[in-house]
Amino acid sequence: MVAIYIIAIILYFVINVCAYSRFREIAAMKGHPDFKFAVWIILFGIVGMLMVVALPDRGEAFRTQPSPSVQPQSMSAPDELPEL
Repeated sequence: MVAIYIIAIILYFVINVCAYSRFREIAAMKGHPDFKFAVWIILFGIVGMLMVVALPDRGEAFRTQPSPSVQPQSMSAPDELPEL
């Protein structure tokens, strides 16, 4: 009976590690490339996944790979405020 519990715990962590790899890509697409959500997803499962889903989109300026639709004039210096 103990073996079933051990297998279930190992399976739980394997599934969450696989889910983390997908949700890491989602966080990077939203402009959050750091790995601080790994612990939440791997240990707490759905709670960490919901945290990644709830992340705000930081926009094109913070993304790791610029998309082709970004125009150079839309990128302003970090110390400048955008014109309203």
